[in-house]
Amino acid sequence: LAALARVMDPTEDILFVYLTSHGSEDHTLLVDLFPLPLDQIGADDLAGILDAEPFRWRVVVVNACYAGGFLPPLAGDGTLAISAARADRSSFGCGSEADITWFGDAFLAHALNTQSDFVAAFDAARTQIAAWEKRDDLPASEPQIAVGNGITSQLARWRAGFAPGPTLPFKPEPATP
Repeated sequence: LAALARVMDPTEDILFVYLTSHGSEDHTLLVDLFPLPLDQIGADDLAGILDAEPFRWRVVVVNACYAGGFLPPLAGDGTLAISAARADRSSFGCGSEADITWFGDAFLAHALNTQSDFVAAFDAARTQIAAWEKRDDLPASEPQIAVGNGITSQLARWRAGFAPGPTLPFKPEPATP
């Protein structure tokens, strides 16, 4: 993040951070890379790490179980924060047999692959995930979003100058959830 902060224009550029891992009920992300001794990342830790850099505008996505607990510490005028599940809920589609989580599939591989509006992509992903959960009789994960007032206009300025490329197929094809 420090290296990015040196090359980004903090008054204009938007930092996009996408974290995916296992999340715990105490709102901690599992960070594991044997044999390195790494600290786990808690909700307040992540907010502190990001606040230590001069990023005025940021989009932060936490794709993990119980990720909704990350939104309150991340929330702010210049931040769009998205979680794969409510603070007290699991998300689905992770595991050794999965190529991508349900949230990653719905948000990244499909919704953001066809549009540049993060809020609209989130809404589309949330709808798709709810349909999959209903179909499979699973408890609703209820993905969450916190949109700061300032980030909305900054993202609109970015989209005005952004020319999206063609939709790309996701490979490997996601397994039917």
